[in-house]
This record gives sequence, structure tokens and C-alpha cells, in this order.
Amino acid sequence: LAWMTSREDPGARPPCGGILADEQGLGKTVELLALVATAPRAPPGAWSSPALLGMAGGRPQGGTLAVLPNSILGQWASEAAAKAPGLQLVGGGPVLTFHGPNRGKHGLADLAGATLVITTYGTLAADFGMGGCSGPSSSRSRTASPRLDEGMGEGGGGEGGGGGEEGGQGGTTAAPPSKRARTSDAGALDALPAPPPPTAGPLFRIAWARVILDEAHTIRNPVTVGAKAAAALVARSRWAATGTPILNGADDLFGLWRFLRYAPYGRRQAFRALIADPLAAGSPAGLARLQAALGAVTLRRTKASAGLLLLDGGDGAGEAAALPPASSRASPA
Repeated sequence: LAWMTSREDPGARPPCGGILADEQGLGKTVELLALVATAPRAPPGAWSSPALLGMAGGRPQGGTLAVLPNSILGQWASEAAAKAPGLQLVGGGPVLTFHGPNRGKHGLADLAGATLVITTYGTLAADFGMGGCSGPSSSRSRTASPRLDEGMGEGGGGEGGGGGEEGGQGGTTAAPPSKRARTSDAGALDALPAPPPPTAGPLFRIAWARVILDEAHTIRNPVTVGAKAAAALVARSRWAATGTPILNGADDLFGLWRFLRYAPYGRRQAFRALIADPLAAGSPAGLARLQAALGAVTLRRTKASAGLLLLDGGDGAGEAAALPPASSRASPA
């Protein structure tokens, strides 16, 4: 929690947020709920910088938006009720689930006033105004992660590339894009993420204090609708939670870094020049640069290292220190 709050400090080195890559089963959901409870709203003056002020564009300020696969929507809602029952009190607004055919009952004021809004990748893509989500519905779905030098739109096996809307255990693979579409996507990826279209729904008409993507490997392919929609959200801080930030190779990180707006690595041309091409050439400098860039914005703990505490030396790179043995004491009520 201390690491996450430090990443959201106004004086922290950009980007605001990061990648929570703890191994599955170590409680990433509870950690993120603790972050929401600690800072339910953006601090006063958080949107006052010219860049953020221009991004907000007169939108009402909201709390936290959590985007999830459909398969864990209920888990988040129950965890919020059980582990953070006071969220409504500390944040001044309720916990809302924005999903399903009845989501239209929640207006812009309802969403902006909520402490936490929970939605799904499919709902986010539909709200974006471009049809269904092209990401998997759960971490068990296995599809393609593209190579950056192949137009970011094609590929074979792996996880998280291009499933269908949000069904039970996966989705259909999207048809390969045309050459013109691949060229257009490649050019767009060299610029900052495009703003949401004017027809986008209410999720894109709010300046969120925080956006959380759970099972964030869903957006590893940055040309899918879900990835474009996530990158277009207006937010002060951005968090990508996934136990598997890299599955097929370093290219998997580009979609996450693009969502985080991690300069310069969130632009395709810079990512290729600084990371992908040197790695492909076997350059030790490329590997060192990858490790430094990843370490600056990522916290990764495994079950084997769960008894370790990350100490930040000020350069963004954590150093592990052993925690003392756990102890307990019973006191009479």
C-alpha cells in the first residue's frame, strides 16, 4: 500500500500509477481496495496542471473506476462489501456496478458521485462506441499476443490478445485486420492514445481519480477495441493489475505501458527502438533498459517472497528486506 500511495504522490516521477504484478492468490484485489479507501478521491488541485486540465476538459471529477473480466465481477463486489465496508463513508459515495442491460439507470451524476464504480471490459468497449470487446473474459482464455513488427494485429497462440465479448470461458478470435487498418493502427500507436469519440458513453465523460484494470493482460494487444477504450479513459492515475504481465515476450508490456501513458515507452516507435529491437538483436543494453523501465513502475511479489518488504531507494527500483517473524497475542474482550 505504501508503494502504491507513493506512486500516486503528486511529486512522484511519472507515470502516476503502475503495474501491480503480485502472483495470483496474494490479494491484489484487497490491496487495491485498500488504496481506494486510503485515497478515495484525487487530492485538491490534482487536476490543476495544464496537461491534466486539458485532459479533463470540463468533465465532472469521479472516484475510482475498476475494469474487470466478467468472470470476477461478483468477486470484486463481494470483496468490496466484506473487506472495505466503509468505502461509502470515506469516499462520500456508494459502490456501483455498471454492467448489464440495466446500467442505463445510472446517470453521469451517479457515476461521478460513486466512490468506486465496477464495470467489465465488454461494457467499457460498448461504452466506447465501437462494438464488443476484443479481449478475453478471464485469465484462462488463451489467444494471440502480436509482434510489434507485424502491425500489432496478428499472431498465434498465447494469452490475452483477441477474444470476443464476454462469454463464459473465452471468446471468438477477431479476423486479421486489413493492410490499411494495420498501417493506420501502427501510425496511431506512435502518438498518444486518442481521446474518446464524441459518441462515447458516460464512463468516458468523467475525469476519474483512478482507473484500475484487473487481469490487465487483457489489453496486451493495443489495437483491440478494449485496449483502445482503456487507454482513452480520462484518469489522474492508472493501475494495471496482473499476475502475468509477460507471457509470450517483452512485447506484451507495450499495451500495459501505453495504458499507463509511460513515456517514452507508451509510443510504439520508441518502444521498438529502445526495447523490442535491442532485445531481438540480443543486446545486453536492451535487457538492462527493459529491467530498469519495468522495475520503475512495477511491484512483483511471489508466494515464495511473500515475507519480503520492498524498500524503495528513491530511484523506483525496489530492494527486498526480510520481515520479522509473525507473532500473535490473544487479549480478553
